[in-house]
Amino acid sequence: MVGICVGHAMTHWYPGAFTVILPFFAQDLGLTLTQVGLLIGLRNVTGTLINLPGGMLVDIVGRRKLIMGLAIAWTGIPYLLLGLTYNFVLIALFLGVVGVGNLLFHPAALSSLSELYPTRRGFATAMHQLGASFGDTLGPFCIGIVLTWATWRQVTLANAIPGIVMSIIFWRLMRHVQLRRPRPAGRLALRSYMQAVSSLFKNANLVLLALLGGARSMTQSGLTVFLPIYLTTVSMLSPALVGKPESSRALCRGAFRTASAAGRSSRPGCSAPASC
Repeated sequence: MVGICVGHAMTHWYPGAFTVILPFFAQDLGLTLTQVGLLIGLRNVTGTLINLPGGMLVDIVGRRKLIMGLAIAWTGIPYLLLGLTYNFVLIALFLGVVGVGNLLFHPAALSSLSELYPTRRGFATAMHQLGASFGDTLGPFCIGIVLTWATWRQVTLANAIPGIVMSIIFWRLMRHVQLRRPRPAGRLALRSYMQAVSSLFKNANLVLLALLGGARSMTQSGLTVFLPIYLTTVSMLSPALVGKPESSRALCRGAFRTASAAGRSSRPGCSAPASC
């Protein structure tokens, strides 16, 4: 559990850090608010397109430890490339693939926790979310401090190192953990898999949950993207101070998400608190 939670923290470190980098990134490149919104929207669209195939890849390939390790190492690479270019098209491309590592990590991690802790799935999921909250909290706070004496390009270049180091730590923590790999006879054919996936869209309750989740994400994304820009350009706060509201928001969100659902959702018939 520790390895997976630490890895999850790393995959959330980078998006959290980028919220503080974004105002200086936009100012340096002369981007308008509309262009910033388009870039972040592109990142979210590509993330949506990758999300479902990512889960399918985990189910079909089955090598979850390998996928999680590579996903952790990958999370910082697009940000490193972002710090090397001035071309708007390349920036859009790199932001488009920035969520690949994060989206591949989640299905592999959650299915692994479900297998490793079959009677404590609620607690395992809550601890997994706690790891994300640590990444969301520490990322803006630490990068905000570093930005007081370094440029955003220097930060993105150096920030690729923690992801690579953490992927090595993940491998060491997980090297003795045995996860089942689907046998060839037990794997679904791609056509059968697609038929099973298509049936999910006929479930009205599942579609409603997806729409509610989308509405929540839309509000959260707008606040996460444009609040740091407002604090930097209008309120004229330093990078260190800009990182504190983001860290506080992430810390509060993580605290309310984890403890309340950890014990209850592990019991049969008590999944509502986790969903809320």
